[in-house]
Amino acid sequence: AMERIVNQRSELYRHFMALDPDRTGTISRVQWADTMAKSLEGMEDVPFLTLQSKMCALDDNGRVLYIDFLERYKIEFMSDVLAEGRTFGDQIIEDLCLKIHAAMGGCNAEQAFKLFDVDNSGEIDYDEFVGTMKRLDCGLTDDQIFELNRGMDNDQDQVVDMSEFLERFESVFDAINEE
Repeated sequence: AMERIVNQRSELYRHFMALDPDRTGTISRVQWADTMAKSLEGMEDVPFLTLQSKMCALDDNGRVLYIDFLERYKIEFMSDVLAEGRTFGDQIIEDLCLKIHAAMGGCNAEQAFKLFDVDNSGEIDYDEFVGTMKRLDCGLTDDQIFELNRGMDNDQDQVVDMSEFLERFESVFDAINEE
């Protein structure tokens, strides 16, 4: 589903703009859900109205901020690399590792950890994680960054230590470095 949204961003944008003649950047929840179902081939039966709260933000009037929604799906997907059972989260991790690897001119997971551990405490707190993700311009929303961070904090102590970081990132960096 996420890959289809990424592949249809420009088409979705055109449909959303047609529903927004005043260029407010917002459409109704029903318009958003209908456009998603009609525009994404093979997804007519997906309950987009129900999923809306997880997929996009609303303004103060309860209208979908469609520009923000489209910005959430700017991660580049590599379809030919995806295998059965891979999740959107797995793809986010892979894309993030590739971006870090390129930005650092090559690195392993331990070196990437140091990029996030800004204060050299041996732990990555939430602010360090968010700040590094924003500097990397990873294309994720605050909610997605939060979920990614929380998903790594296995012991729920509000920080990600080296072992937790390696558990999520090491195999991906190893694979990148083997290529």
